[in-house]
Amino acid sequence: MNSQPQSTDSLPTRGSLLAAAIGSEPEAWQQLLKLYEPRMLRWCRGQGLDRIETADVIQDAWMSVARGLASFRSQPGAGAFRAWLHQIVRRRIADYRRREVLRSPAVGGSSFAMRVAELPNESDQTPPSQDVPSQC
Repeated sequence: MNSQPQSTDSLPTRGSLLAAAIGSEPEAWQQLLKLYEPRMLRWCRGQGLDRIETADVIQDAWMSVARGLASFRSQPGAGAFRAWLHQIVRRRIADYRRREVLRSPAVGGSSFAMRVAELPNESDQTPPSQDVPSQC
């Protein structure tokens, strides 16, 4: 018997494992994590995400899997779990990048505080004198 773990590249995901995960069996979810997280990590890192970004994307992807697993239907040649998961990860990467673009850079920091401190204080300024004709 071969003691080396088999790659998820060549094996279909067992329907019984997916059924157990749908049934919220913790052992099934642990097995899915063990089988697919290394692959998800490679997909993310292959797209240039750093360690923190990758962790965020993978977490979002697993949440999507948990929400959609009951409706997943594997059809020969059209819907392997691995392909479905890959599609989810690609979408979560796109979502992550979209959110990053929409975030505006924060204004602040010590240079901003120094610039504000250099502004004249309104209460320190004397109002300009107005030439009012004196009445005698």
